[in-house]
Amino acid sequence: MDADMKSIDIKYFIYPSYSVSYTHLMCIRDRVIKIRRTDSPKETLKIEAKIQQLAYPVSPKVYLYGENFILMEYIRGRHLTRQENIETIRKILMKARMLELKGIEHKELSRPYKNVLVNEKDAYIIDYDSATIKPNPKNVTSILSWFKRYELAKMYSLGYPLEKIILLL
Repeated sequence: MDADMKSIDIKYFIYPSYSVSYTHLMCIRDRVIKIRRTDSPKETLKIEAKIQQLAYPVSPKVYLYGENFILMEYIRGRHLTRQENIETIRKILMKARMLELKGIEHKELSRPYKNVLVNEKDAYIIDYDSATIKPNPKNVTSILSWFKRYELAKMYSLGYPLEKIILLL
């Protein structure tokens, strides 16, 4: 086995309990495994993984997925706060717009403190569990509203370009 890899017994990570439908997986440095809960109402993680793949590089890169797991890039960072500097807010808004251009509505960006990770280099939108593909996603508006920039959110929803909105931050 490679020095960068170590075997883990995933039955200790399954909530609420282990089921034989899970397979033994490898843990690889700088990667993380999302495992479907046995009490999840969703039958598979495949749709989430496919949307996350489409979202890349806004999202962590997906390396492998199956019915019950997603193996993805591990993002080192912290959760978003309302006290972010303008540059970080700009990065997040640009990422939210990139999702919109791909037709992805995240649906959880009204609470971005749970679904955005930031570090010194970049910002990432994570957790595509509720995401859908739709013609007119509203990710930027959700982010602006959470930062209490309601006027800017309204302007954006009326068609003002994001570049102009960012200048008004």
